[in-house]
Amino acid sequence: MTRTDSRTDPRTDPSVLLASSSTDRLPIGDLQLMLEEENRALEEAYRLSKRRLEAMRDVARAMAGRLELDELLRTIIGKVGELCDCERATLFLVDEARGELWSRISEGTAQNLTLPLGSGVAGSVAKSGMALNLADAYQDGRFDRSFDERTGYRTHTLLAVPIVSPEGKTTGVVEALNKRVGPFGVEDERLLEAVASEISVALKNALLFEEVKKSRAALERRVQELDLLVEVERALGRAESIEALVGVTMERARSLLDGDASLVGLLEGASSIAVRASFGDGAHGDRHRLVPFGTGLLGHAISAEQAVRVADAAADGRHAAAIAGELGVKPGPFLAVPLLAQQGGNGGAHGAVAVLRDQGREAFSADDERILALLAGRLSAALEQARRREKSRQEAQLERLGTMLAGIVHDLKTPMTVIAGYVQLMAVEENPTERQTNAETVLKNCDQMTSMIKELLQFVRGESSILIRKVFLQQFTLEIDDMLRRLLAGKPGITLDVKAAYRGALRMDDLKMKRAIANLAKNAIEAMGDTGKLTISIEQIGDQVEFAVSDTGPGLPPEMEGRLFEQFATHGKKEGTGLGLALVKKIVDDHRGEVRVASPPGQGATFRLRVPL
Repeated sequence: MTRTDSRTDPRTDPSVLLASSSTDRLPIGDLQLMLEEENRALEEAYRLSKRRLEAMRDVARAMAGRLELDELLRTIIGKVGELCDCERATLFLVDEARGELWSRISEGTAQNLTLPLGSGVAGSVAKSGMALNLADAYQDGRFDRSFDERTGYRTHTLLAVPIVSPEGKTTGVVEALNKRVGPFGVEDERLLEAVASEISVALKNALLFEEVKKSRAALERRVQELDLLVEVERALGRAESIEALVGVTMERARSLLDGDASLVGLLEGASSIAVRASFGDGAHGDRHRLVPFGTGLLGHAISAEQAVRVADAAADGRHAAAIAGELGVKPGPFLAVPLLAQQGGNGGAHGAVAVLRDQGREAFSADDERILALLAGRLSAALEQARRREKSRQEAQLERLGTMLAGIVHDLKTPMTVIAGYVQLMAVEENPTERQTNAETVLKNCDQMTSMIKELLQFVRGESSILIRKVFLQQFTLEIDDMLRRLLAGKPGITLDVKAAYRGALRMDDLKMKRAIANLAKNAIEAMGDTGKLTISIEQIGDQVEFAVSDTGPGLPPEMEGRLFEQFATHGKKEGTGLGLALVKKIVDDHRGEVRVASPPGQGATFRLRVPL
């Protein structure tokens, strides 16, 4: 730019003006007017420059102090009007994925504009990367009048400048509309290009900040979802039955998704769904209904094995209004997610969980669907685990029942053997008195068998029932001797020694105490095999009476140490049930007594049963 020296400028040097010819000479008054006009022009230019510099400073401050994209751009666009002295300004951003340009910030209107790349003035600028300055917008074929026609606004002059990233990529367009005085000039173009450059930097930083915010929000959502899973896992872990699992899930789903009601449907066979509705208000309670497979929106979620999300259930053709009425469910926003089989991932749906809101409330979102899917996944896994546990429990119960029956049969062998022997004696006995004695023995053993069966059932149920009465141990010892000698029939290699140092009276249940001694004796006989000695002794020790059962077998195996009196604990016995010693301890415990065991290696075993005198 060539600078002119004011001292030689004929328009401003008074000496030159005075030296001019009379025809060129201006009156003093006109000269003063000219100088005043020039001063006013200079002052206006100064004020405009100052205002624009202040606007640029404000833009710089906005750039430095804000990272929130909308707030930042709104501030910058507000300053564009001051910089370019125009009525309105608009900022468009490029959406490459959709091939569109859309207005992020539009001053003077609340409406958002969307147009394809290459369409309209802004689209042409975005595609070409070149600025456009229109003195009359309606005379340019690229200008789209439709927005003016919709809003009643009239665009006259228009200046559009591309926003170019530091990498040279067009990321948006900034427009200034209707300069207040005349068309936009070169200075306006330069100012708007400078602003566009600032916007580009701000845009990059703000978009990066938004990405960080989105990543943080996603991370927070993930943490919340994990917290949800932990909470649900704990709640489901405390549930002891399938009904409890369903109840926990319905309560959690209703609470997490702000629902007014919740549903869970589980397949019953191949043609029915058991639906349970819960409202959580305490007034309605839970309601149950068996419906045909595929019925309603919930049934569709199961049959189609996919989520169902509708804004108004009543307006959906799949809605089962009659069944909803029976359950007390009001149609409105509806969300259902299927319960998919966990094993292998291809087992189909075995149910669904749903949440409902009353009519007029906000519809469920994709985030709601994701949360319900997480909940449904945990419920599905918990249901499968509960069913496996229930199946294992039933199998174990059947096995235990079978073992118990085997134990009953095994324990009944002793009285049955006695009965068989006495019946054979009765068949050949001619003495009526002896026959009567044998018959009484048979009846007594039949009573003992009945008592044994009753006792076993009480033991399995954890019940205690003993009949305490005064028993004279002299007679009790004879009965024990007779019972065991018949038990040893066919084992001549095993000798029996029954001795009673104490033959007085004792308050006890004699049938159960016989049972305990018989169980210990049978174990001893089986441990000794074909040879050995079985010793039964009864003596008084302080205020107790001790029944001791000793054998000369190999002793107790180390594996059984600490487990002798547990139910079903057995070792090395071909027909062992593991109930014998457990019953012995139970009988002694019911007498408020104690059991002691001694088994030196290779020296047999001795069981001592002590009961109060």
